[in-house]
Amino acid sequence: MGIRSLLLQYEWMNVAMIYTTDVEERKCDFLQQDFETALANNPGSPTIVYKQEMTDNSEATMKQMLANVKSKARSVFIYRH
Repeated sequence: MGIRSLLLQYEWMNVAMIYTTDVEERKCDFLQQDFETALANNPGSPTIVYKQEMTDNSEATMKQMLANVKSKARSVFIYRH
């Protein structure tokens, strides 16, 4: 997976994942599952240290989540529909 390679190249071993769920399309669900599987199935991969579903798509909620995660991980992946 390309994202995994990027994380390893920069030695970013703590990863945060913020995602939304799109009930109709479920695109984020598949990306989230694939990302978790790619990390879990490859020894030496970065670790997901923060994972949160964003139920409210507002800017205020996004800012709050980013504030929560900034001390936990250097890289943050956000999956939004």
